[in-house]
Amino acid sequence: MSDPRTIDKSSRRALFASWLGWTFDGFETYALVLVGPTAVMAVGTEAQLADLPTYISGLLAATLAGWALGGILAGFAADRLGRRRTLILSILWYALFTGLTALAPDYWWLLTLRFITGMGLGAEWGSATALIGELWPDRSRGRAAAVLQSGFGVGAVIAALAWYLLEPVGDNAWRYLFLIGTLPALIVL
Repeated sequence: MSDPRTIDKSSRRALFASWLGWTFDGFETYALVLVGPTAVMAVGTEAQLADLPTYISGLLAATLAGWALGGILAGFAADRLGRRRTLILSILWYALFTGLTALAPDYWWLLTLRFITGMGLGAEWGSATALIGELWPDRSRGRAAAVLQSGFGVGAVIAALAWYLLEPVGDNAWRYLFLIGTLPALIVL
């Protein structure tokens, strides 16, 4: 049985929007890996700094736990609200909370904001994948998924380049990197 779907303008636009979402996911996720030690040193207490690897691991774990929960909840939301709407809301969610991460006054706020940001990241993955699966025909869905997946790596490279440029700025450079993570909200709007 042939797949009646064709690769049209709508399919390409959905792939591009989803790819941008995954690109900023890669940026946001790798930004934490790059600046985790710097961020904890900036907002941590003396006791936290004495056990720096544990507290950096806590930030990564909180982000991934949020990612898992966000992915599960977004599955339900995508079925109820639609894939496109869930994708848009998830991008706005993680962009907002990434920006708020830049304002974290202490470690516990940073940890909380990382968890909430992670929820948006996880929500974006599932809704984008479902959208592409629905709009692309069987014969080219694998290629569309490959393009989608490439966005994460591109985002990680962009984060590394941005950090290379921002790190010399000074003590608040890590905050500026997270502020760049608000750009997806502008793209969605």
